[in-house]
Amino acid sequence: MDLTPYIYGWVLLAIVVAGLAIYRQGLARHNGEALHLANKEAALLTGQAIVGRRLRRIDFWGQWLTVVALLYAIALLDTYLNSVWAAGAGMTAR
Repeated sequence: MDLTPYIYGWVLLAIVVAGLAIYRQGLARHNGEALHLANKEAALLTGQAIVGRRLRRIDFWGQWLTVVALLYAIALLDTYLNSVWAAGAGMTAR
């Protein structure tokens, strides 16, 4: 069984997960650590709320895609090991 197309799919998924992590790190780096509460800093407060929502959305998708990538990798490994085991069992039965 040729697993090459499936491996390419997993690599693409892993690249998307890594890209999300890098994007999240860059977005969080530009967000200040200080919490702005004063009325004169309303624009900063709104900006922090927007960035916070974006970070939560990125975290949600990053977590789910990481789980999917992990399960995909386990399925690929299982398929590969089963094919190797079946090939070995077929060779010794002759």
